[in-house]
Amino acid sequence: MDFKLSFWGSGAHRRLAPWRAPARGKAMMWRASGHEIRRAFLAYFERHGHRIVKSSPLVLPQDPTLLFA
Repeated sequence: MDFKLSFWGSGAHRRLAPWRAPARGKAMMWRASGHEIRRAFLAYFERHGHRIVKSSPLVLPQDPTLLFA
Protein backbone atom coordinates (compact mmCIF):
# COMPACT_ATOMS: atom_id res chain seq x y z
CA MET A 1 0.00 0.00 0.00
CA ASP A 2 1.30 3.47 -0.90
CA PHE A 3 0.90 6.11 1.80
CA LYS A 4 0.76 9.35 -0.18
CA LEU A 5 -1.60 11.64 1.71
CA SER A 6 -4.37 13.44 -0.11
CA PHE A 7 -6.15 16.40 1.49
CA TRP A 8 -9.87 16.82 0.84
CA GLY A 9 -12.20 19.48 2.16
CA SER A 10 -11.53 22.81 3.80
CA GLY A 11 -11.96 24.59 7.09
CA ALA A 12 -10.89 23.40 10.52
CA HIS A 13 -11.25 19.73 9.63
CA ARG A 14 -9.76 18.11 6.56
CA ARG A 15 -10.03 14.51 5.54
CA LEU A 16 -6.78 12.63 5.04
CA ALA A 17 -6.82 9.64 2.75
CA PRO A 18 -3.97 7.20 2.20
CA TRP A 19 -3.73 6.49 -1.49
CA ARG A 20 -4.56 2.91 -2.39
CA ALA A 21 -6.84 1.01 -4.68
CA PRO A 22 -10.32 1.47 -3.23
CA ALA A 23 -12.16 -1.63 -2.08
CA ARG A 24 -15.51 -1.95 -3.88
CA GLY A 25 -15.22 1.59 -5.22
CA LYS A 26 -14.79 3.28 -1.84
CA ALA A 27 -11.67 5.08 -0.61
CA MET A 28 -10.71 4.92 3.05
CA MET A 29 -11.01 8.38 4.66
CA TRP A 30 -10.92 9.77 8.16
CA ARG A 31 -11.22 13.22 9.74
CA ALA A 32 -8.34 14.91 11.52
CA SER A 33 -8.27 18.26 13.29
CA GLY A 34 -5.39 20.70 12.91
CA HIS A 35 -4.22 19.75 16.40
CA GLU A 36 -4.10 16.04 15.50
CA ILE A 37 -2.16 16.74 12.30
CA ARG A 38 0.34 18.94 14.19
CA ARG A 39 0.78 16.29 16.89
CA ALA A 40 1.42 13.56 14.29
CA PHE A 41 3.87 15.82 12.40
CA LEU A 42 5.88 16.60 15.56
CA ALA A 43 5.82 12.96 16.72
CA TYR A 44 7.23 11.84 13.35
CA PHE A 45 10.25 14.13 13.62
CA GLU A 46 10.78 13.34 17.31
CA ARG A 47 10.89 9.61 16.46
CA HIS A 48 13.58 10.38 13.90
CA GLY A 49 15.92 12.05 16.41
CA HIS A 50 14.79 15.67 16.20
CA ARG A 51 14.19 17.76 19.31
CA ILE A 52 10.91 19.63 19.80
CA VAL A 53 11.41 23.20 21.04
CA LYS A 54 8.78 25.60 22.34
CA SER A 55 7.49 28.19 19.88
CA SER A 56 8.76 31.76 20.14
CA PRO A 57 7.20 34.98 18.89
CA LEU A 58 8.69 36.53 15.77
CA VAL A 59 8.34 40.02 17.24
CA LEU A 60 9.76 40.63 20.71
CA PRO A 61 7.36 42.21 23.20
CA GLN A 62 8.06 45.89 23.95
CA ASP A 63 10.54 46.26 21.06
CA PRO A 64 11.27 50.03 20.84
CA THR A 65 12.58 49.73 17.26
CA LEU A 66 9.13 48.88 15.87
CA LEU A 67 6.88 51.60 14.51
CA PHE A 68 3.79 49.49 15.30
CA ALA A 69 2.99 45.90 16.21
